[in-house]
Amino acid sequence: MTWNNSLGGEEGSSDEGIVLFTTSCAGNAKVSSDTRRMKYLLRAKGVEYKEVDLSDNPLDRFRMLEQSDCTVTLPQLHVNNRFVGTADDVQEYEDFGGLDDLLFGVDPQIVKDRIDRVVSLRVQGLACGGVERKQAFLHPSSQTVDGTTKEHTD
Repeated sequence: MTWNNSLGGEEGSSDEGIVLFTTSCAGNAKVSSDTRRMKYLLRAKGVEYKEVDLSDNPLDRFRMLEQSDCTVTLPQLHVNNRFVGTADDVQEYEDFGGLDDLLFGVDPQIVKDRIDRVVSLRVQGLACGGVERKQAFLHPSSQTVDGTTKEHTD
């Protein structure tokens, strides 16, 4: 598979696999920190990836923008020419257990939907397990008529 940049330049090979778009000319500390964090996470996962430094080859930016629906935030992770996300997105996938699936080529939307369901279930659990759940674990004699609690001594 090949891609052709919109400026009519040379054709380049499409990067199958895991690609991390970065820049060595980061304009702020967050970009540098996010890049280090993503590289560390990928190394910790033991996956091979190709780093594409957009400051070395600005024409790669067109391919990145096309795959990411014009997302300009760096760094960006792509798997099999599919945009996975920026550093914050990737960290969220890792936190909720979806990053491994993404690295093996599962559609990011499928993983995102699964994470959204898990988060929704957790939020529902917190909503119905708040005050009522706490009061359910109190000793019956520690609850007063107005719903407040008093110290229970045995």
